[in-house]
Amino acid sequence: MDIGSIVLAGGKGLRLGYEKALETVGNKSLIQWVVSSLSFFSSDIIIVTAAKQFFPQFIDYPKLKMVTDAYPGKGPLGGIYTGLAASDSSYNLVVACDMPFLNQALLDYMIQISASFDLVVPRLGNMVEP
Repeated sequence: MDIGSIVLAGGKGLRLGYEKALETVGNKSLIQWVVSSLSFFSSDIIIVTAAKQFFPQFIDYPKLKMVTDAYPGKGPLGGIYTGLAASDSSYNLVVACDMPFLNQALLDYMIQISASFDLVVPRLGNMVEP
């Protein structure tokens, strides 16, 4: 199965005062943790950014592509659309840049069942997860 990955990193960082993707946990930025986790499932990773954002720490990832959100200010849906439009994959994992502790077993399960559904979204009880 052809799996792509899309990381939404176009937030304004208003609460922090800077891009939250660059906040560090341990020895890596949040976005580095996310890309590292997704690389187990896909070498084709797309980072959707706001205008003028650049993450130089990914310069050595040959299959990583950075695209600018085609619908700035429209929230995550604009970023999801932009990422899907830029993807060559039939199936895509879509995650936010501030999720350093992605559950790889859950992502693997979602991939396994994805062929039977148009969309797979995790939930805990009746609460749909972001």
